[in-house]
Amino acid sequence: MLQPKWLAKRALRLAAALILVLAGVGAASAAFADAADAQIPSPQDTSYPRTITLAVDASDVGQGIYRIHESIPVHPGSLILLIPKWIPGNHAPEPNDIDKFAGLTISAGGKPVSWLRDEYDVYAFKVDVPQGVSDLDVKFQFLTARSDDQGAVVMTDKMIDLEWNQLSLYPAGHYSRDIMFTPSVKLPAGWQFGTALETASKRGDIATFKPTTYNALIDSPMYAGINFRRFDLDPGAKVPVHMDLIADTQEELDVTPEELKLLRTMVQQEYKVFDSQHYKHYDFLVSASDYLAANGLEHHQSSEDGVDADFFTGWKPGKLFRGGIFAHEFTHSWNGKFRRPADLWTPNSTCQWATRCCGCTRARRNTGVRCYRCVPEWRRPNSSATCWPASPPI
Repeated sequence: MLQPKWLAKRALRLAAALILVLAGVGAASAAFADAADAQIPSPQDTSYPRTITLAVDASDVGQGIYRIHESIPVHPGSLILLIPKWIPGNHAPEPNDIDKFAGLTISAGGKPVSWLRDEYDVYAFKVDVPQGVSDLDVKFQFLTARSDDQGAVVMTDKMIDLEWNQLSLYPAGHYSRDIMFTPSVKLPAGWQFGTALETASKRGDIATFKPTTYNALIDSPMYAGINFRRFDLDPGAKVPVHMDLIADTQEELDVTPEELKLLRTMVQQEYKVFDSQHYKHYDFLVSASDYLAANGLEHHQSSEDGVDADFFTGWKPGKLFRGGIFAHEFTHSWNGKFRRPADLWTPNSTCQWATRCCGCTRARRNTGVRCYRCVPEWRRPNSSATCWPASPPI
């Protein structure tokens, strides 16, 4: 349809104005990103002095609140503490339910220490450490979603899905593999747990784990609950594989011999495909629940596998591997963790990774296609490139 000349001219002027606005927004966004980068020290492959202690109180399941206390060794001067942002396996920046981060206080020797949220990056907090201070006490809460419309439900009155990246701050300026943590968790009375972390001690309802690097910590979630059962998926093996199952009820912990046989067969089939074991042990962390958020996320020595409450008790032939969640996440322990595309490697969880190889891991998993950019993650050069580190095979 023909248009009057005045209308065509107005359309051209509007289009030109829109182009200028979009260009301005793009330039402003780039400027903000550059400013944020300038505020936060680039990670270096140097050891962080001493070990950070991280204590999580997960006992308040009635209100759905995690209470966190970190003791962070420091030197006087400027310090930036970070919330993890880029989590491998999530394929995009981690929203991390940052709106549920609350109540931050920082003190030293019982005296308050002031802090300021970075003006360009909401995941960063600036602290001016006073002279004479060698340790900071950092406390905050994580207010979990109580229903699906508030976000992923990670805590109910019967179970929790504890992800350390939501419950910790870490210092900027170092590779995450160079920062050591000693974590502990207080659970409700009588609860049991599964995790890839190595237990150092257990006193009452508090479990303390052996010191570990920060990248290994946030890659080792915990499933815990009042209804818990552990299954051996590779009996007699030198490298143990278990399923740690939590459920809404005791009855939903019942796994039939037929289901257990299928799971054990799946483990052996994975070994036939990859012909290697790159972990000390492996734990399938499984929640059978109609209330805890369903989840499927790979880790180096474990996986998060959320299924319906009647997944096992309502089993029918073919149902067990509907969607392939167990085999899918187990495969990612090799393809994506043990072997990681080069562009997905970053020095810490604040650095952005490239996404062009995200599909590569899925192509290899689903079709066996070889990605020429995939490299063993522990062989990545110690450079300042935007990459995520990990430990040698463990």
